[in-house]
Amino acid sequence: MCGRFQFAPKGKAILVDEFGLPEEPDFPDRINLAPTQDAPVVLSGEQGLHFLPMRWGLVPQWSKGGLPAVSFINARVESASSKASFHHAWKHRRCLILTTGYYEWSIKGGAPSLIQADSRDVFCFAGLWEPNLEDPINGKPSCTILTSNAASEIEDIHHRMPVMLNPQQYEEWLFSGVPGFGLDLEPKLAFPLTYQFVSKRLNKVAHDDPACLLPDVPIPPAPGLFDE
Repeated sequence: MCGRFQFAPKGKAILVDEFGLPEEPDFPDRINLAPTQDAPVVLSGEQGLHFLPMRWGLVPQWSKGGLPAVSFINARVESASSKASFHHAWKHRRCLILTTGYYEWSIKGGAPSLIQADSRDVFCFAGLWEPNLEDPINGKPSCTILTSNAASEIEDIHHRMPVMLNPQQYEEWLFSGVPGFGLDLEPKLAFPLTYQFVSKRLNKVAHDDPACLLPDVPIPPAPGLFDE
């Protein structure tokens, strides 16, 4: 699964060129972005691609009432097209969720790792979204991240991973007229990844600062002047 990620690009101007956006996204850097918080999203519209912050945790169309009793931060790519919670969004509302890396907690020991693209600053998760039915005009839409079985390169960290798209797949994913979209369900990486251990400070949602990126490794004391 994917339960935390970050969005802290070195510069947002590149997003204008890569996605054809009219202006740089107005979205703060986030080191520790958690469910129910705003996520940076790109989706297609009549005027082309545009940027829109969305609540992370898709509220399905059948959910009614004020604050959602049900929301989904992840959707399995193997079954999303047929699940009642996702099948309408799969057909009609696909999106790109922007990230500079995501976190996963190791199966053994529970230490968090930051997983990033090896040669890209910003990359994209395949996502689904739904409008806010309580307030379609001013209410914030919600989104979910598609996940698949983990590729062999990272399966030792976790058995699931977010579906990551390379730029050549953006259009194919976004335009829902493509029947079923040929997402290859074989777990493989869209591009090489790197990973590094980071701090367990990430466990607390309130911690959203660069200190989260420092590994929890004790610093040895400096040697004394006369130490042998």
